[in-house]
Amino acid sequence: SPETQTIIRFAGFQGVHVWVLVGILRCISDFCMSYSKAHFPDFVAQYDGQLESGLARMNDAFSALTILCVYNMFLICRFEPITDALGNANAKFMGTRLLLLIGQIQPSVTQMPVIMNRLGTNQHTAMLLHSSLLTLECLLVIVFNYFSWEFGVKKELLHDARSLQERREAGL
Repeated sequence: SPETQTIIRFAGFQGVHVWVLVGILRCISDFCMSYSKAHFPDFVAQYDGQLESGLARMNDAFSALTILCVYNMFLICRFEPITDALGNANAKFMGTRLLLLIGQIQPSVTQMPVIMNRLGTNQHTAMLLHSSLLTLECLLVIVFNYFSWEFGVKKELLHDARSLQERREAGL
């Protein structure tokens, strides 16, 4: 229905749009910081405290927006037209939400001093551990998503442009 499309387009995806925008700004900031460390070490040494503080604030904001994005997805998956077509839509998008959370939280966990001491890693190997674990976690999400989407979905409804009420009247 038009009102559902409006809700999803404007209200539903605002969290996603902000998350993407802050993510882009975070990537640009990380790139600029790395470039500056390599090519302008004196400048970085002079303003290191302010630069690191700014990056930490941006990471905190990104963490909060990640949680907002996950909550937003949870709400959208509860809309009746979506659950009618997809069945348990929350289960089908659980992998995406997990990857969002893991991608944001896991680096902090792998770089905790307690974890680094226990595993015998340094900052670089902790980041490598995160990347390696994320690859394995992506594989697990792929398998989970395959079974979630293959079974329990009314596939004919995924391509049906009629409204929920029109489908019900037609007996689907």
